[in-house]
Amino acid sequence: MPPFPDCLKSRLVSLRGNARALAPSLALVPALMPALFCALWPSPAQAGDWGLTVAYNNPAGANIGANLMYLGQVFAFEVGVGGVGGDTDDGDGNGDKDTASGGLWGDIDLKILFGKTWRPYLEAGFGMALGAGVGSGSGFQAGAGSPFAGGGLMYVGNPLLFYVAGDYKFQSKDVFPVVGVGVKF
Repeated sequence: MPPFPDCLKSRLVSLRGNARALAPSLALVPALMPALFCALWPSPAQAGDWGLTVAYNNPAGANIGANLMYLGQVFAFEVGVGGVGGDTDDGDGNGDKDTASGGLWGDIDLKILFGKTWRPYLEAGFGMALGAGVGSGSGFQAGAGSPFAGGGLMYVGNPLLFYVAGDYKFQSKDVFPVVGVGVKF
């Protein structure tokens, strides 16, 4: 297993712990989300818009995160990146750097949208982390966990997107505010 950058270690540990506890239910979620996503928009007449947003606490815990969102008629699907990091490690203590590693963390969620321009919504998702290392600790790791659910209000203009929300993290039992702004394209 490659070493993770220090900034990602605590996130990976919490994600890995949740993934083990929820392994039977979470193991299929990444595989089923795209299938569910495709099944929800069967015809071009129901096609939606893509948007890119910058947000506080979206993904959860990110000071600033970047999110790619598909906005359909009833559902929205969002993938966000909240942190990227890298590190080197002297695994054998001889003063040289034996391993270089890097990783990123974020989340994925599905939103149920109501309304047309001002769109209240409910959402649910989970956090994800990816990491890779080269050198004496070469390898790749991925983790999923930290499920959350919540709701908010989104303004969908042309081309402006704006949203405020509150989400509940099941693992830490925290409620966190979310504020984001972006554009449709």
